[in-house]
Amino acid sequence: MSAILKSPPRSAALPIAGETPALRSITTGAVAYPTRGYNAAVETAARAEDLLKELASYLDEGRLEHSKYAAAAAVELAQRYAPELVESAHLAGLLHDNAKGLSDEQLIAEAARLDIEVSDVERRVPALLHGKVGAALLHERFGVDDPEVAQAVADHVTGRPGMGTLSRIMFVADQMAEDREFEGVDDLREMAKKDLEQALFMVARFKLRYIIDKEVPIDPSTVKLYNELCPGERECSDWKD
Repeated sequence: MSAILKSPPRSAALPIAGETPALRSITTGAVAYPTRGYNAAVETAARAEDLLKELASYLDEGRLEHSKYAAAAAVELAQRYAPELVESAHLAGLLHDNAKGLSDEQLIAEAARLDIEVSDVERRVPALLHGKVGAALLHERFGVDDPEVAQAVADHVTGRPGMGTLSRIMFVADQMAEDREFEGVDDLREMAKKDLEQALFMVARFKLRYIIDKEVPIDPSTVKLYNELCPGERECSDWKD
């Protein structure tokens, strides 16, 4: 799908969740990420500003502004569908593209350093790795260890079948963000207010159409997600834009 970003106005940062010292791990695809836990309690605006300053060292201004818009969209969806995830949704939205500034060569190198398995499709289209690499870098770069947040960051690029609620929110929020401009985005925003599952289906379909038009390899996870959401002809025909 098109990644056209328009110039946004300045926006205030939302509060960010805090951290606790428990130890556990998360799994994203074939990748296991060590974590220490995250209490999802609202922290001060100063912490939010600190995260934005840290993020600015990795992203250009346009991508940084997109991250703010994606965070706002994720919060909007969480407030509607999963209020208990509002803080985590904001954090995932803010940091989902933290590895987007890495080149193809750097993404491959970071994947190797972080022991992330790289598929044939990802090796041919390394940009697909920015979600998994970004998830693995959350603690190293920002001290963030929430397993659900890391999962959502990893999943937002290709999606996958069986995604949890936060990953579903992030998958949709990234594409409905205010700075996105592509055919059908207004319909997506309207659908997201009514039905998260149908909005998820729309994003999967948009992504597949965009990839096919670009004539690049398709990650199997996106196809599997589409098939999960659209199991039969009747069901698909009922989900109109």
